[in-house]
Amino acid sequence: MFRLAWKRQGHTLDELVFVAPFGIWGSLVGLTLNILCLIAQFYIAVFPRNAQPNAEGFFQAYLAAPIVLLMHILWKILKRSPFMRPSTIDLETGRRLLDTSQFIEEERAERMSWPIWKRFYYKIC
Repeated sequence: MFRLAWKRQGHTLDELVFVAPFGIWGSLVGLTLNILCLIAQFYIAVFPRNAQPNAEGFFQAYLAAPIVLLMHILWKILKRSPFMRPSTIDLETGRRLLDTSQFIEEERAERMSWPIWKRFYYKIC
């Protein structure tokens, strides 16, 4: 959500000091893997391997999903935090003012002095 809000409010990635190597795609892969884990856990809860399916076994096996959902709903109610659109998220409050262009140039110059294996490792991690 941060990257969408950052882009929607007219900023570029060059203004950020630290950028995730896989960006939004990495977040989407993580979300997809979490959803797949919940689906797999649901399947295991509905069709247990060495036992007959029953309600008690289902709730014991799939208890994580309702707890996470309940905690999220309680947090939203107690904190009264609204759902926000990317265009209305406040990206300026609490932000440190840095000369990002100078910092980025210094970092790029330092990276160019690294050996090739270190640059490759930094790209993939």
